[in-house]
Order: sequence, then structure tokens, then C-alpha cells
Amino acid sequence: MSVFRQLLIEGYEIPEHIRNVFPSDLLKNLVASLREKSKDSPDVNDLDKFTQIVNELKKRVHFFEVELRNSNSFACFSEAISSITMWGHYADYHKGFALSYDMRPLISRPSGNIMVMPVIYSSIRFDATNLLASCLGKNIGIPVKRLDMLDSIKSSLYKSPDWEYEKEWRLINTNNMLDSHPHLKYAPVGIYYGARISDINKKILHRIAFEKGLAEFEMYIDKSSSDYEMKIRPLSSK
Repeated sequence: MSVFRQLLIEGYEIPEHIRNVFPSDLLKNLVASLREKSKDSPDVNDLDKFTQIVNELKKRVHFFEVELRNSNSFACFSEAISSITMWGHYADYHKGFALSYDMRPLISRPSGNIMVMPVIYSSIRFDATNLLASCLGKNIGIPVKRLDMLDSIKSSLYKSPDWEYEKEWRLINTNNMLDSHPHLKYAPVGIYYGARISDINKKILHRIAFEKGLAEFEMYIDKSSSDYEMKIRPLSSK
């Protein structure tokens, strides 16, 4: 920070990506003030105050990093019902079950502030610096331009390509994400029983599924097949 401060005093131009974010008048006044103060010998008290401000900003940045990470609530869904890995990771090694939802109405006609969107698998992390800067600026009373009004949504959609096998979709809240969480009553249309689910659990779930009118399916491995993909069959066709 002290090196950058000295460069500004010596006439260094503020980078364009910074000028695009902060108000021009604010930056001009900041640079003018630094250059004016540099004409006299630095005051120890001024340097102490400067250090305190920097440390306080660091604390606030860390605070908002945590806040942003916790505020983006979403529900996760997957297309990969036949994935052995997914059943192993998320359904107690095939002893659990999966619910299916018809998401087409929400995808084609979003409900209020709720949107359903596919996860973006990228080897490059989404840069949420401007989102963090705008939240920080709002908190300390400095207006910061939002260069991308969709940044809060995008920050909830990016994942490493290592997770691409999940074929994930996310239900997210597109309005007031920092203050609210998504809530939507949306009933499942079907249930899939894991290949190793216990008889008692299957019986209990079958009773519930029958009462709710859910289509029922069971997962199994075709031992006569050469591939590892899970197979699906209606519960009644044993």
C-alpha cells in the first residue's frame, strides 16, 4: 500500500480498471490530497492514521468475504440420476433415495425472484472483486459502480470442472440476495430407490410416495451389461 501511495505522489496514473469502479471526483481528490501532503515532511500521526485505515479496510474486506459466501443460498439439483458416483456420494452408498422434480416450468417461466440455472464448470474462477468492492463501498459510504449487475448470480454458479460429472443445476434467489434466502414450495413428481436401500426404508417411502401420487422407480446394475451405468425400472416391473 505504501509503494502504491508513493507512486501516486510521483505522478503515477491510476489503472483504468480502478477508475471504472470508483467515482472520478473521489479519486481526483484522493490523489490531490496525497500530493499536497507530500510537499511537507510526513507527519507520524498521519502515517499512523493511514495504517489504521488500511487495517480497518482489511478487516471489513474479510468480513464481507464471509458474508457474501454465506448469503448466496441455493438449492442443488442434478441431471445425473444414473451416476454410480452420485449415488455413492449423496445417497449413503446406494442405500438412500432421490427425488425428481419437473423444473421445466421454472426454467421457462421464472417464479418471482426464483431462477433455475445450470452450473458453469470452468477452470477459471469467477472474479467477484467488483461485487465485494460494491458491498464494502456501500458499508463505508463510498459509492462503487456495479460493472456487472449479474455478478451475484454468477458467483453462485461457477464450479471447478472436477465437479462436471454432477451435471448440476441451482435454484437461486435473484433479488436482494444479501438479505434474503430462496423459499419456494415445489412438489416432487417421482422417487428413485437406491440399489441397496433397506426393505423397511423402501416400505416406508413407498407408503408416502403412494399417498403423494409420486411415480416410483428403482435403481439397479445390470450384471449382464458391459458398462457400469445404473439402470432404472418402474417399481412395479420386478
